[in-house]
Amino acid sequence: SKTSPWDKACVLAAVKMSGYCLKYASQQLRKDKEVVIAAVRTTPQALKFALAPLNQDHDCLKESGLWDLAPENVSYARDEHTILSMKFSLTKESTEYATSFALAMKKDKRFKDFKTYNPHVWEKDSCDPNFTDFNHMCRGTPDTCGFGESKNLTVAGRPTKDSCWRCAFRFHLKECKAKGGFMIQVEESNGLGRCQEIETEMAKQVGLKVFRTTDNCPEFRSNTKLWKVAKAVQRWFESGCKNMELDIIDISARASGRDSESVVDAPWVFHHRADPEKPG
Repeated sequence: SKTSPWDKACVLAAVKMSGYCLKYASQQLRKDKEVVIAAVRTTPQALKFALAPLNQDHDCLKESGLWDLAPENVSYARDEHTILSMKFSLTKESTEYATSFALAMKKDKRFKDFKTYNPHVWEKDSCDPNFTDFNHMCRGTPDTCGFGESKNLTVAGRPTKDSCWRCAFRFHLKECKAKGGFMIQVEESNGLGRCQEIETEMAKQVGLKVFRTTDNCPEFRSNTKLWKVAKAVQRWFESGCKNMELDIIDISARASGRDSESVVDAPWVFHHRADPEKPG
């Protein structure tokens, strides 16, 4: 049935108080862009209750804070890039952990200086009919992907909006490697997702440093949890980026004010590789 203006007005008023009210709205209103934007402005995590394609709509992502309002005008203090490996968190059935983690990184005093690729804000295709089958041969390379290069890459050599997600992810892994960066993999309390297992293997193949966070809490509620990640990254840079083994960081315990501030105030030390691998 058609939604009345009165129904929409009531839902708009509700989501402006708490974006989580979007969960209880009708399907028509969960695919109404005005309603969704009002909800995510109040509660960014409410984006998962929007119906596709609004859960990955660029305007909705910008209003939620997951994407910069004017990405073409954003500059970063660091040359190094980072890439996130997280469970998908933009569907009603998913947890909010990854979204909260990504938002915390964008606001963090240290990590906001890095250009970070978040694969969740880009809608991609897959040459794997099941999307996340680990046994599927695709690892994002021309000889393993079932899609042709014309579908995966633009004339400029960058991923298209219809590229295989594994191809797009591998492209950004290589770009991150070339920039002397690293991957942050977010393991939730119930373990890694299937796509994360594939991303781990691809990062190893590319030779990219991976910092994996673990957390026994199912919700990410404290931005101070990132101080342990910052400390591990800082140690890696100070050592000359020599250790390329997987670095596992338990962020379950909150940082004390003194611990958190000590990392905020400490200088970052950067070491650039002499011959960075160029992204293909």
